[in-house]
Amino acid sequence: MRYQSIVKTLKELQKEYGYPEDKNGDPSLPGLEPINIRNVRGVINKISTILNGANAMIDEYLSINQNFKVSFAEVDLATGSR
Repeated sequence: MRYQSIVKTLKELQKEYGYPEDKNGDPSLPGLEPINIRNVRGVINKISTILNGANAMIDEYLSINQNFKVSFAEVDLATGSR
């Protein structure tokens, strides 16, 4: 029953938005601008550079944190000796 409802909704949407123009020749999605793929690529490249830098910073932090824990795990806090 639910499946049939979903299929019906998708068919209605396809009729309305499957083409750039409706049956009267009007835009099916007025106000929608075309996507500039070159611009999207440039933005994604910039974001990926930022995310790669953040990833490197987090990786370095985790490495330092792990080394810190290992170093202090070897120290007897009562005597201060290893």
